[in-house]
Amino acid sequence: YPKALAEQRIEGTVLLVVEVGADGKPLGVTLDQDSPELPAAMNAAAIAAVQTWTFNPARKDGKPVAARVLVPVKFALDPTNEAGGADTRTDALDTIQVGPAS
Repeated sequence: YPKALAEQRIEGTVLLVVEVGADGKPLGVTLDQDSPELPAAMNAAAIAAVQTWTFNPARKDGKPVAARVLVPVKFALDPTNEAGGADTRTDALDTIQVGPAS
């Protein structure tokens, strides 16, 4: 969570498109065209975090393959806050929630 945005109490959900390689590593991470208007620092923090992740790759005929996935990253100061600028497209997705550092 970017410290300045947490201090300003800015929350929101960044929608990212992640190209995941057959090895589970992100090949590319971009902002989804339907992601809400949020501060650039929040978008950048979400992208930087997701670039470090390892995913379970998609499978075809039992073998891992590259695929594209939509990843919502929710920045919320209060874990019970449901507002956060969420998009209806995230309703069926597991959302990764990020809180401020303690």
